[in-house]
Amino acid sequence: MNILSSLTAHIFDIILILVSGSACLYCWLLNRRLKALQDTRKGIGASIVGLSTALSKTTIAAQEARHSTAQSVEHLHKLLEDADACIPKIEMMLENLEISARRTRNEIDASQQQATASISPLLSEAKERATTLSVIVAEIDAYSRRIRSLQAAANATAVQSGTSQAEVHVLSEHKQVAR
Repeated sequence: MNILSSLTAHIFDIILILVSGSACLYCWLLNRRLKALQDTRKGIGASIVGLSTALSKTTIAAQEARHSTAQSVEHLHKLLEDADACIPKIEMMLENLEISARRTRNEIDASQQQATASISPLLSEAKERATTLSVIVAEIDAYSRRIRSLQAAANATAVQSGTSQAEVHVLSEHKQVAR
């Protein structure tokens, strides 16, 4: 039994050595992995460094954006105050423009009525004179035709009676002057 107990003790020692060796191997692997994770060029360390850098840049950008926004708000506030100050001036200008437009429209209407009133009698008189002139022109045209027919008849009579053309012309001129 002594052998058995000695054998069991050796088996336990071997198992203990194997388990201890396995634990050492496992610790060595964990150590290696932890070093890889903590490495600043690779792994989580690099990610943490990158995130820290990005966070600081984001913080700086946010501060600049706040500052820029504050300046923009201040500038817009000044512009709104200026615009509010200009509103009464613009309203007064619009009222003046409306008054000027009404006044101008009234003056144009009055001028049109005055022009129509002064031109109407002149147009009526011009129409009457044009009608009279047209009657006179028609009478002159009728007299001219009559004179031509009389001249033609006189020429025909002169040719039959032997009077020369020159004498007929002189006689027709003499008749026209006499009238």
